[in-house]
Amino acid sequence: MIRRGIFGGTFDPPHIGHIMLAQIAYETLHLDLVEFVPAGEPPHKEASQISPASFRVALVEAAIATFPYFHVSLREIEREGLSYTVDTIKALHKEFPQDQLFFFVGGDMLHDLPNWRDPDEIFRLAHLVIAPRPNVDCEKGMDSLRSLYPHAQMTLLEMPKLDIASRWIKERLRNHQYVEPLLMPKVSSLIAQKGWYQS
Repeated sequence: MIRRGIFGGTFDPPHIGHIMLAQIAYETLHLDLVEFVPAGEPPHKEASQISPASFRVALVEAAIATFPYFHVSLREIEREGLSYTVDTIKALHKEFPQDQLFFFVGGDMLHDLPNWRDPDEIFRLAHLVIAPRPNVDCEKGMDSLRSLYPHAQMTLLEMPKLDIASRWIKERLRNHQYVEPLLMPKVSSLIAQKGWYQS
């Protein structure tokens, strides 16, 4: 049995907060690997708001290049239609029925999770791994979810409450402002080389 982390998002661009979350989850929960799953068409964002999938994938590959236990999955990008978390988790469960699945989510999403497509199925198939967020009472959010989904398995990570937003980084890149400490070096190099976000 493999303990498989699932980290979905637009990763537009991936930043140091994403890497720290994945690394701390990997260590805390003794995971065997973490799959970064760049979203194809996220239901909560207009297609015009996110960068092309091809270069978001390239940036994730650059960000995780030095971590042999991190991998990129194209399953949401290659699947037609909107990218729903439950579809990805169901597909992984079908493909790897013996694996234990750990789905990463920011603490700021806990209040909205009951509004996601088929949250009960998400909790049935995956252990929720929660990253703390500034000004968010994650314990209260977890208690609320447990009242709705008594079978839910959840772990709140012990890590700094990082408040880094990809959209803020993207805006600074457009304005040619300093962002290097927030990006992995290979990501910074690739963005500079390609001129992405800077037009």
